[in-house]
Amino acid sequence: MIELQKSCDIWDKHNEGCPICITTNYGWKSNGHNVMGAGIAKQARLRFPELPKVYGAYCRAYHQEKPNSVYIPSVYFEEFNLFCCATKSLNKDKPNYSWCDSSSIYQIKFSAQTLNEEVNTCFRFEYTGPIYLTHFGCGKGQLNWIDVKPELDIRLSDRFVVVEKY
Repeated sequence: MIELQKSCDIWDKHNEGCPICITTNYGWKSNGHNVMGAGIAKQARLRFPELPKVYGAYCRAYHQEKPNSVYIPSVYFEEFNLFCCATKSLNKDKPNYSWCDSSSIYQIKFSAQTLNEEVNTCFRFEYTGPIYLTHFGCGKGQLNWIDVKPELDIRLSDRFVVVEKY
């Protein structure tokens, strides 16, 4: 079961060197950048201005091979310890509008499972501490935490910690 920390700020944990998970959509604008316009994604965009470009390029390059997968931007952001997890699926007809859709519980399940697998098998350094995330899809994604939490509990190991503040 994942841990909840109400008095914890995710960016404080990130500043301490802990990895964090940025939830966003899986799509790109006409300039190729991912739309990171609200919530934790917007804050990440403001802190790391190249992230929308790099993540958007990843989405465009791998949308057929790895649809809606978890992205670890290690090439450009290794020192920042970020994961990008899609809570909103790719709108195949209009990838630039993927951000407009609501988050889907199916996408949450897929992203959580993939995130857990990446952390347990492919993580790029020998970090064994907690990994922090927010309420997947419950802000601008319009899902209810009461529906999302049980899905994360099933799919994520207990090294994941959900925070309320970001």
